[in-house]
Amino acid sequence: DHNGPSVDYVFTDPPYDAAVQYGELAYLWVAWLKKDKGYVDRMLAKEIVRNDRQRKSFDVYHALLRNAFNRMHDVLKPNRYLTLTFHNPTFKVRNATIYAGVMAGFDLEKIHHQPLGQVSAKAMLQPLGSAQGDFYLRFHNPPSADTMVQREEIDAARFERIVIETARRVLAERGEPTPYTILINAIDPELARNGYFSELRSGLDVRAVLDSHLDDEFLLVPMLIGEVEGKGWWFRDPARIPHLESVPLSERVEQTVLRKLQERGRVTFTDMWKAISEEFPNALTTDSTSIREALQSYARQVGHGEWMLKPEFNREAISRNHTRMIAMLAQLGKAQGYGIWIGRREQGDALAEGFPGRDGELRQFLSRTSLQRIKNIQNIPDVEMIDVLWIKDDFVKAAFEIESTTTMTEALKRGSNIDSSVPKYLVLPQEREGQLSRKLRSPLFADSFETDSWKHIFFEVLEREYQKE
Repeated sequence: DHNGPSVDYVFTDPPYDAAVQYGELAYLWVAWLKKDKGYVDRMLAKEIVRNDRQRKSFDVYHALLRNAFNRMHDVLKPNRYLTLTFHNPTFKVRNATIYAGVMAGFDLEKIHHQPLGQVSAKAMLQPLGSAQGDFYLRFHNPPSADTMVQREEIDAARFERIVIETARRVLAERGEPTPYTILINAIDPELARNGYFSELRSGLDVRAVLDSHLDDEFLLVPMLIGEVEGKGWWFRDPARIPHLESVPLSERVEQTVLRKLQERGRVTFTDMWKAISEEFPNALTTDSTSIREALQSYARQVGHGEWMLKPEFNREAISRNHTRMIAMLAQLGKAQGYGIWIGRREQGDALAEGFPGRDGELRQFLSRTSLQRIKNIQNIPDVEMIDVLWIKDDFVKAAFEIESTTTMTEALKRGSNIDSSVPKYLVLPQEREGQLSRKLRSPLFADSFETDSWKHIFFEVLEREYQKE
């Protein structure tokens, strides 16, 4: 177009260095269709590929790639976007592709990982491997050249600082061990914004920088994506990290899935993926497995690819069960001679109609109005939020957290403020047994569960014991 930029959006699938020789592979098909006149000459001159037989070295490949980005930049309107899918795990080719886009005048805004299934999940969990799976690289065409990142001298110390600071931020925001692929997908755009793709061969490697900080600042810990086991990156000493998110990303995703189901009643997986992507952008990229597991927990499949909220997980049913379990535990504790504390948030909750011989608010079961004199706790404001405490002689003797839905990790964090020898119980419906089992396969959760003397009780068992009393 000789009249200047005219394209609103570009979506393309770029070449992959020498990985797939599309031109040569298509020759038989082209000949069969009788479209082969001049085909070889066009392929040799124009195909963006690395091929020694065609005398296309990596430098030639990259020059052709840069030319393609330049032409896309010329036709794309200002303040519009170029998205390209990408699948090549090597740092060199990944770097070359980003470099070609940045040097054409684009800003690299985001890299989104798209897992394909168990093979991709397994690849993601290689702690020192290359980036695996399919990716979407989003480039923005800035309104004017003045906003473009300027070229900078490659400084190894500053490069390392950007890599480590970005890794810290991503892990702190996610609040849980994280696959290597997600880490570098956050680090690359940050490097691009700071001019670190202004030279094609810098000799600097994100993987080498992260590797050099292993056992010093970071650790590799076992983790799961679906049923696939591997290792993820985590802090060596999480207690020293400021602004560390207390609720792991996987649980925040689970909370969002439940909330959206409660709001809409019926959703598709695509609806949920869109909602999760909007709520957790950039470094908070999740994987499709965690969304599917949450849907399976709180909904049932109906129709063609739709999910409907299970009746027991509507807000009214959850609130009614939560209040009922607290009242039962309070009465059972009182019958055994314990003083009773009920969580500060729950004290004003009203008993549901039909609770045996009682009505009014949960505060009627309180026999302790303050925890100030309790001797085996710390961080009193956190302990005040625990659903039920049984107390004797100014010591907590048992703690209970009712977990109808999400936030098991928050319960464990609150319980960690009570002496580790004190028995603590997660009280949950039988159908959540699978979720608890999955969480117990996470070393961080399992270690906290065991160290702080946690056990679990099912709602149904508690109901039976209450009836016996």
